[in-house]
Amino acid sequence: MDISKDTITNTANELEAKILKRLGNFFYNARADKNMSVRALNTLSGVSVAVISDLENAKGMPRIETIIRLALALGINDMNEVFSMTLLDDNKTAVTDEAILRQYLSQTGFNNSEIRQIQYYINYVKYMQNAPSSPYERIKK
Repeated sequence: MDISKDTITNTANELEAKILKRLGNFFYNARADKNMSVRALNTLSGVSVAVISDLENAKGMPRIETIIRLALALGINDMNEVFSMTLLDDNKTAVTDEAILRQYLSQTGFNNSEIRQIQYYINYVKYMQNAPSSPYERIKK
């Protein structure tokens, strides 16, 4: 399969714009949920107001270090949460829903261990909804 340089460049530009928009929305919403101003986030994270504004308005792709600093300043310790919310396609809703749940639980005061337990329970309930009703049927599968 031959792919031209222009095709790669155009596809990369489209994906970057899409990811940047999602990343900007993610950080804007996380900041708004905490009722935190851009200036307060700047003070806590050490990331300049201009960089935060550019990120939230999808005007510039930040460095990974910047993303990590902002996430930590917003109380997000699990970088999977940040990247699963921003990098995955829209059809990956199961992971996105899980990340949204993790973010919500984290913001309401649950620690990582409690969040994992809740997620295990949700997965168990999903499994049981689809599981055969009798032990004999489980063995047959």
